[in-house]
Order: sequence, then structure tokens, then C-alpha cells
Amino acid sequence: MRHRPICLLVLLLAGVAQSQTVYRCGNQFSQTPCAADAQARPNAGVAPAVAASGPRGFALCTAEAMRRLQPPEPASTRVLQLGERRTEVIRYADRSLAAPRYELSADVKTAYGLYGGPLRFACWLSEDQARVLRFEALP
Repeated sequence: MRHRPICLLVLLLAGVAQSQTVYRCGNQFSQTPCAADAQARPNAGVAPAVAASGPRGFALCTAEAMRRLQPPEPASTRVLQLGERRTEVIRYADRSLAAPRYELSADVKTAYGLYGGPLRFACWLSEDQARVLRFEALP
């Protein structure tokens, strides 16, 4: 019950934020008119996030390994997860970011039908595990 006033305040502010008018000036947006030809865009709030389609998590790291290795027989390539997923802080876009990290091993069948031996990789993903932020070969 004691959280009710806070919830009501948040809902009220959310409604105000949604109804602000934004003006378009060329390719930029502003809360104030920038020129006589500025067009008002009512309710130009933040667009809702759209879930990315495609693989996520370890499946995304596997897809990235396949893209980089380009094996002659993709169906026979063996990709295994090494250990469990963990979170590490990395530098990305000039800032520190907590990113899920997967380690994987990929064994590619050569054009001669033999496996060349496993290659190890580390794969860091975005928080929602829908984008690869970094992919590196491990020793």
C-alpha cells in the first residue's frame, strides 16, 4: 500500500512524457521549433523495442563462428560450448559494459574429409544476447 503514491506518480509522468510535441527540422528533431518550416510531430515518444529475430545466446555465437570459419561442409562442423556462460565487463563503444561471454570450440571438417582439430573462441554478446559485440580466437 505504501508504494501506491509512487506508482501513481510514475504513471502520471509517463502520460506527460508520451504527449510532448517534437518538431522536425531537416533530419533532426527538437522540442522547440527551429525554423518557420518545422513540422510538429505529436506523441513522438521512444519507439517500442522490437525483438530481434534470429538466433540468440550460444546459438548466435555458433552462427558467428560458422560465418567466420566458412567451412566447406557446414553440416559436419562440430561446435561445442566450453563451460558455462559468464558475464564480464568489456570496453565497447568507448564505455564499460557488462556482457555475457561464451567460450566455444569449433572443429571443421576439411575438404579432404578430415577434422582439422578444435579451434577455441570467446564470444561476447549484448545484454539481450541478440548481437555479437566481440568475437576472438583463444590460444
